[in-house]
Amino acid sequence: MIIAVQPELEKLKIELENKGYVVVEFGEYYGHIDAIIYHQQDDTEGQLTQLISSTFRNENILSNDSKHVGAILINAYKKDIEYIDYILSNRLYSPLF
Repeated sequence: MIIAVQPELEKLKIELENKGYVVVEFGEYYGHIDAIIYHQQDDTEGQLTQLISSTFRNENILSNDSKHVGAILINAYKKDIEYIDYILSNRLYSPLF
């Protein structure tokens, strides 16, 4: 599984790599990805809207795995590594809105 993370999430990147995930920096990697992890503390639309629109503009970063379509978006705010690992392993997350 290839996971893109915001550059600000360096500690999380290391923890994910220690769990065996392939982790790349969001915006710097243009191959397919299975998940995008970002950090947003409030309900403002700016960062999330920019993230979503840039993701879907570049169709090469979406997973080519026939079992899963697209990349799951995970807000890391108030989530520990174990919960994020659970979300990634099960591809389960609450709706965006």
